[in-house]
Amino acid sequence: MADEPDRILSAAEVAAWLRERIRTGRAVQGQRLVEADIIRETGATRSRVREALQRLESEGLIVIEEFRGASVRRFGRDEIRQIYRARMVLEGLAAHDFALADDPARKAQLVELQERLNAVENTGDHPAFVRANDAWHALILDGADILV
Repeated sequence: MADEPDRILSAAEVAAWLRERIRTGRAVQGQRLVEADIIRETGATRSRVREALQRLESEGLIVIEEFRGASVRRFGRDEIRQIYRARMVLEGLAAHDFALADDPARKAQLVELQERLNAVENTGDHPAFVRANDAWHALILDGADILV
């Protein structure tokens, strides 16, 4: 990220970078998110890093504690269970819509994504697996008439 010295990242770009780290497990539950480290890794300004952290706090992905800083939010079992139950219902509806749709190109794309997912599944490359899995689910959700 910091390899673009002529360009300073926006707060939205820093937030997206942090979201990706959390999503792929490079930043884990409870891990501190140190502003100086984020600045060094992204090349963003302190004010943009702080704005990005505030955005992620408002999204519920991190917590910011006075005198302690930011850390990745810890989710309890019940919260995770509720999230997955809701996701199962929504994705079930989306999969139903996807299966009924007459769109051979999208179905071929799903097969390609499944092959990519299978290829990275047991490689130990967790970020690549998460990206492939997200792309697979996004394709199914994209065609559904469901706001997620």
